[in-house]
Amino acid sequence: MFIFLLLQSGREVSSITLTFLKITNGLDHYNNLTLHCLCPAKNSDTGFRSLLPGQDFSFLFQPGDDGNTIWFCNFAWPGSRHYYDVYVPTRDVDCRQCLWMVSDPGPCRFDNVTQSYTICYPWNN
Repeated sequence: MFIFLLLQSGREVSSITLTFLKITNGLDHYNNLTLHCLCPAKNSDTGFRSLLPGQDFSFLFQPGDDGNTIWFCNFAWPGSRHYYDVYVPTRDVDCRQCLWMVSDPGPCRFDNVTQSYTICYPWNN
């Protein structure tokens, strides 16, 4: 998803590209595990969220011009606690709509080619 905001000041026109990021609770539906998450960045915070299985939350952000914008999330559910970098500029250079499914083995990003959550990674910790 690309969102462009045009700001015009005299003859100067600049555009701002926002990135859409969505986190979905893909934990075991049979055990009804609630996913608790907090996703801060250097100067922002999405707030604490509790997601039932299948629920999601999303937010927009502007990647920094310096290429150093990293968003990470802390995830917890009964018996587990992990964190993961859900947006890293060098890894996610092609990701303007980053969709993540969180499951016990680790987070998986949506693959536009296969139309499923098949780009999976281990937890950072």
